[in-house]
Amino acid sequence: MADLVTAHADDGVQLEGLFWDAPSRDAGFILIHGFGSRFYAQVVGRVAEGLASRGYPAVSGNTRGHDYGAFVVQPDGTTRLGGSAWEDPSEGPLDVAGWVAWMERRVAPRQTIVIGHSLGAWKVAMYQAQRRDRRVGGLVLMSPPLAGAPRGTRSEVHELAQRMVAEGRGDELMPAANSRMGRLSARTVAARAAGAWPADLPSMLPTAAVPILVTYGDKESESSARLAALSHLQPAVTGHLIAGGDHNYSGRWEDLASRVVAWLQTREGSRG
Repeated sequence: MADLVTAHADDGVQLEGLFWDAPSRDAGFILIHGFGSRFYAQVVGRVAEGLASRGYPAVSGNTRGHDYGAFVVQPDGTTRLGGSAWEDPSEGPLDVAGWVAWMERRVAPRQTIVIGHSLGAWKVAMYQAQRRDRRVGGLVLMSPPLAGAPRGTRSEVHELAQRMVAEGRGDELMPAANSRMGRLSARTVAARAAGAWPADLPSMLPTAAVPILVTYGDKESESSARLAALSHLQPAVTGHLIAGGDHNYSGRWEDLASRVVAWLQTREGSRG
């Protein structure tokens, strides 16, 4: 049975999640959702549950970018607009830090493994690349995008977003849809422009300095090519295709949990 829990990001923003306890203290898992998703989405919730059923405590936690729109509770109790339409993804490491600290307090595992799905994979990779947190023993990146800035966004769209932010209109939605979720705020589009954060995943991962498992579903577009783009980072990166898996690993959550545990135990065996 899962417990509803609360953590606080490095800047004090309140975050909610679900925690499944389990007896092992060899490793604790943190799962971070993707763009427009949430802590109880099946792709993170079911995998967390699967890890707990295999003996490892796991928490599925929100970031301030959960859902399309949300009120983010700040340290002084006031709220501001958040959610995927109003988030700055570069703030993601602040949220990951909050969950790592929460895991340390609640479980105190020998190591923490941080798992991110889709855009959440970028957030956990940025966190570890920036901080090299010694509490983190590894990363699992589920279906991460390779490029830092969204593909296909025209330069004039970014320029408009930057003008709107400069004019104090950053919270306004852009005049046209610019993501599969619909319209995004000017500050979110500006924050995701090329040059605003790391250019690509392959150049960022080596600086994380921990073992990494990357997975894709074999039904995903370009999944084999994306794994191949990371293969030169071996042996730091282990790649695996989940048979029958789509981007959300629908119906393949147990397979994914098993793969994560097998990766962890193989690493532990090689250390011994």
